Amino acid sequence: MLESDVELVATWAGVVRVVALHRPVQVLLDGATQTTGMLKLEAIAILVAGVALIYAAFLGTGGRAWFGTREDPSRILGERLRFVWVEGPPPGPHDLPDAVVRDFQTDGYRIEFERPVIFAGHRVAAARISARAMGYPISRARKRRRVSVAGETEAGVGFLAEVIRA
Repeated sequence: MLESDVELVATWAGVVRVVALHRPVQVLLDGATQTTGMLKLEAIAILVAGVALIYAAFLGTGGRAWFGTREDPSRILGERLRFVWVEGPPPGPHDLPDAVVRDFQTDGYRIEFERPVIFAGHRVAAARISARAMGYPISRARKRRRVSVAGETEAGVGFLAEVIRA
């Protein structure tokens, strides 16, 4: 190869060496390549997808199991609960009166109904409801926020309900 066969040309991509032989020309690029822009776009797309997945998981659990989920019995002891919706075994229909939260143990709260009621063929005056429902603490129930609970009457009859503070 002769010195006259090689030229150095300055371009925006760096210095290009053109080898001019009697055969096809070979071009060598020295410097930044255009794939770096594609890598940045891919990284941004992965980041956006990751944030979307975390947000979907947060919404899927309602965020309840992540933040503010510590049970605080002092917030609800002595408070009245209203049963908005009740589902239990036959015979129905099921309607529970308002109840007062009397006691807390690790497995839940003991509630006393304001009057005795016939529930699924049994006369009951009290029940035990779970302290948590779907990762959400029962003590966080508000007047407008329904909280789902699982419960069991003193006669041993299970039920599901939604409660609010009365």
